This record gives sequence, C-alpha cells and structure tokens, in this order.
Amino acid sequence: MITLKQLAELSGVSVRTVGRILQGHPYVAPDKRALVLELARQHNYTPNTAARNLRLQQKKFVGILFSNYTQTADVRKLNLINRQLIANGYWPLLGGVENFDQCRAMLREWSGIANYAVVLHETTPRNLEFIFDQEKLLPLEFIFADCACTGRKYSFSIDRAGSVCSMICELEKLNFRHIVYCGTLESRLDGINLARQNTHNIKISTLEYGCDFESGFQSGSAVIASGADAVFFDSDRMAMGFYRYAAENNIHIPEDISVIGFDDEELSDRLTPALTTLAHPGREIADTVIEIVTGNRLPQKKLLPMHFIKRRSLAAPACR
Repeated sequence: MITLKQLAELSGVSVRTVGRILQGHPYVAPDKRALVLELARQHNYTPNTAARNLRLQQKKFVGILFSNYTQTADVRKLNLINRQLIANGYWPLLGGVENFDQCRAMLREWSGIANYAVVLHETTPRNLEFIFDQEKLLPLEFIFADCACTGRKYSFSIDRAGSVCSMICELEKLNFRHIVYCGTLESRLDGINLARQNTHNIKISTLEYGCDFESGFQSGSAVIASGADAVFFDSDRMAMGFYRYAAENNIHIPEDISVIGFDDEELSDRLTPALTTLAHPGREIADTVIEIVTGNRLPQKKLLPMHFIKRRSLAAPACR
C-alpha cells in the first residue's frame, strides 16, 4: 500500500497529474497514463477516501449501529439502508455491537469522519442510554430508526400496533367473524386491543405462546379448537410451525383456517400455500434515512405503516 505522493515520486510526474489519471481525465499523455496505472496496480494503490473527505471538508460517511441480527426482516432493513446510501454517493460504516464498550469505541472511531450515525431498532437499551448521553458531546447527528426514541431530533418508528389493527379491520370487511391471535409480543397485543375498539362484527381471541417455530407447532391443537376463521401469529416462524402441525393432522390451509404471520421472512412466499403476512417497511426506512442525510429534514415523529401482503394462505370465508 502506497500513498498518492509516493505513487507520484515513483512515476516521476506531479501529484496533480497522478490524481487526474486515477480519476480518468482524458487530457493526459498516454505513456504517463500507462505508467501510473501500472505502478498503481503493482503497488495495490487504494485511494484514501477518509483523508480526501477531511481535506475537502466533506463527510460522506454514514455510520449504521446495530446489534447482531438473526431475523431476516432486520437483515433486510440493514441491507436496504446500506444499498441506498451507496446509491446516493455515501460510504456506510457498519457497526455490529453487542455491549456498551463496543458501542463507545465505535462512536469514537466515527467522530470526525461521519456526520450521521443511524441507530437501528435492536440496539440494546444500555447502548441507547449511552448514545443519549453522547448526543451533545460527539460531532455526530444521530438518526434513531425504529428505536421508539420519540422526542429526539431525528427519529421514526414502525407502526406495528396500528398495522395489526388495520389488518384485522380489513379481515372484518372480508367477512371473517372470528380470528385468534397467538403470541405475547407487546406491539402485537397493542394492535389487538386497538382492533377490539375499532371493530364490531369480528370476535378476537388470544392464545399465549412464544414466537418461535416450536411454539407455533405446539399451538396447533388450541388454534383449531378455538373454531376461528383465521389465526394471526406473532411471527412467520410461528406460522411455519403451525404449517407443520396442519400437515401432520390433515388440516388444510386456507380451506379449514386462514393463516397470517408477521415479518415477511425469506421463505414466507415459498411455503405451500404462500404465507400471508405483515411486512416491515424496509424501503420506506431506507428512504427516510436518505432524506435526512441529504438534507431534506423530516418531522421528529414519524410512523411508518407495515404492508399487509395477502397470499394464498388467506381466503375469505365466503370464498372457501
């Protein structure tokens, strides 16, 4: 690895000329161009973008701080933000952190080379508390993406509860008369309670189970015993567990019961039948980050609705 100055000394031309050649300017002698490019290849020259940004007072880096993800939906959001930043001429700095010390070190490394740091949903509470303390100290603008950090300068979140309520209201319009909710997650329960206040002709029952595949399988007998037209699970993985129970017990989806998941996991549309689900607004999250970073300021509070994706696991009672 060599610097631009060292590359100029090796080739016998000025630093400015080397820079023009590496940037592809046409008006350079062919022999000089060939020599510089060959030396750059031999010495594995890589432009120091950070140094260039500092020299030009441009900060085109954007940090993305997140905990180590295991859910497909979370990885998808991270990838969308990453790609959108690159497409708009920014360099993402990805920081997967698991503890307080890592968070502190990461933010200090980013200070001075980045203007913004995006803090994603699954960042741990203690790390969030540290970030709140550092907002006035570090030369970084923090963007809280789905962290429920209302009142911060740049913050927005996913309207999980409102989206669950809207989904159940739509089921009512499709003549569903009984839906059973299977799970315990607070954001889904809030949506269930909202739906109870906003619907009149649909019964909503609840069953308490965990949100993993095995819990979905174990819930099978109770779900069927409820006599519901449809079942809504805390996660797609739960729904997949129920699919297994249905296959082993000669239960047909959606003829016997419609199934709805949450998250739009990678394999949801490849199940038989393809799983109806509530999908995270990944594209809208990435677009919101870009709007803030590029200077199009947004209100402090913004709720992004989820997408109700109807697939073959959903069939209105009249259509069965």
